[in-house]
Amino acid sequence: MANPQPQVPVPQLPQLPPNYPRRFDPQAQLPARLQLRIDRWLNDPPESQFQAYGPVDGYFHAKFPSPFFLIKPQAYLSPVSDLPQGMLLLSRRRADHNATSAGVGVTDNRTYPDFTICQFFGADADGTAADMIRVVHEIGSTPADRRRIYRQLEGYLHSITPMRFDGWLLGVAQIQNEVFLMKNATLNTADFAPVFPTWISLFDQRGSAVAVTRQTGLKKPRESIDTGTK
Repeated sequence: MANPQPQVPVPQLPQLPPNYPRRFDPQAQLPARLQLRIDRWLNDPPESQFQAYGPVDGYFHAKFPSPFFLIKPQAYLSPVSDLPQGMLLLSRRRADHNATSAGVGVTDNRTYPDFTICQFFGADADGTAADMIRVVHEIGSTPADRRRIYRQLEGYLHSITPMRFDGWLLGVAQIQNEVFLMKNATLNTADFAPVFPTWISLFDQRGSAVAVTRQTGLKKPRESIDTGTK
């Protein structure tokens, strides 16, 4: 009788120290290592956007669970006006005409946010409601980038037609450990306004509260509500 294959021990998941005060978005209940990585930014912020991409991506996957959301890095936001004429009739149903920027040069006249978070409703097929954009997140490196990143975010938000977010849309500009938040001022409109008048700390719980409030307002896509099919 052959000897059984040795069992590979499963490493124990790291745990936070006892009574550790979660500093960044405690309600998200992030895995220990990710929580410690981002919490360190309170006193030691990332030196460039490249140091922030990985932890921010991990946070989004924990904050916005995959049964309801898709995290799209550098998705191309194509306004409905850019669609071929024959596709305009389908745009209300299939509004997520995004293409990854992998292998494509990102130029100034293109809209490729660092992260786009979409609510989705099933298989990518005719008859399924389009992905709805909920969050657009753009990251810069230094305080000198603030104005440029703010303008970039503003441009991204204004390039998205209301039918593509069908309710609410949150924009986030991030520089090191600070963020600037924008949202559509009126439901189902593309009239965007700052949530707070200035940049706030990434660790300011008001920012997490905005995301939670907006997330709880999710609803079924309008075409499903109108037809009563979903």
